[in-house]
Amino acid sequence: MPLDPLLENYIASRKNEPRMYMMTPKDARASKADSRMKTWPKAASVATQDIAIPMDWGDCKTRLYRPSNEMLPLVIFYHGGGFMLCDIETHDGVCRSISGSANVAVLSVDYRLAPEHPYPAGQNDATEAVRWAVANAETLNIDPAQIILAGDSAGGNIAAVAALRLVGEIDVLGQALLYPTTDFADQHYPSRDTFANGYGLTKGDGDFFWEHYLSGDEKRPGEIAIVERDDLGKSPATFLATAEYDPIRDEAEVYAARLVAQGVPTFARRYLGANHNFLAFAGLIAACDEIYTDLSRWIGSITGESQ
Repeated sequence: MPLDPLLENYIASRKNEPRMYMMTPKDARASKADSRMKTWPKAASVATQDIAIPMDWGDCKTRLYRPSNEMLPLVIFYHGGGFMLCDIETHDGVCRSISGSANVAVLSVDYRLAPEHPYPAGQNDATEAVRWAVANAETLNIDPAQIILAGDSAGGNIAAVAALRLVGEIDVLGQALLYPTTDFADQHYPSRDTFANGYGLTKGDGDFFWEHYLSGDEKRPGEIAIVERDDLGKSPATFLATAEYDPIRDEAEVYAARLVAQGVPTFARRYLGANHNFLAFAGLIAACDEIYTDLSRWIGSITGESQ
């Protein structure tokens, strides 16, 4: 179906702005924060608490969202932004919305970003946050047997890698991957060419993000090309959302198909008329409202709590 008119107009309103790959990381972060702060969904009524998780490099900032004081499943959320942009503030609204709509606690993790901290720094932070949450489940008043890892875009990649890293150590109940990137920038998928420009995220942006994320010693770490991994059958139950007009759509859908082929319970849906980052438009476009509804129902189905 055609791109939603609101998204089309939003993209057109920003067409004269420089692309991410034309900016310094500092300027790109400021631009992305400004645009996202304006468009994230209205916050649900949930309580929040900022928590510092001690790590070997210092304290990692996180934010815990709770819709009630009862013991709850925990969604650990990793924000998108190409591994180098955004933070827990830019994704505050989406975490509130997930917490309130699905009746779960959400822990949003402010992992370290490239290029100052290239792979594997942020990935290590993401994995350590899961270990910390499980070890502190009683204090957090969450059920350690009901841990779901989630993220949008780059954060979806981080969530999926963390889930596989923890196999045999922590039983992750599920992973919710929202238009995730699943392969390196130099691989060929038709959607990368079809939607390379003019639909929000561009192919140039994607190349820029991967270049900075992989600017450390390890240039092509096998674990992060999740679509190519041979251990996908060990992945937890998966919710995977893609957007019709998204350059990274095809790689995520190939990944979903490979999960299914290896016996992983998978809910996969392409949201029509939507582009990358459409989660930011709750109450404004149908696809965004649908993804929150689907995600809440899926969380209820794996936690045993009907939504």
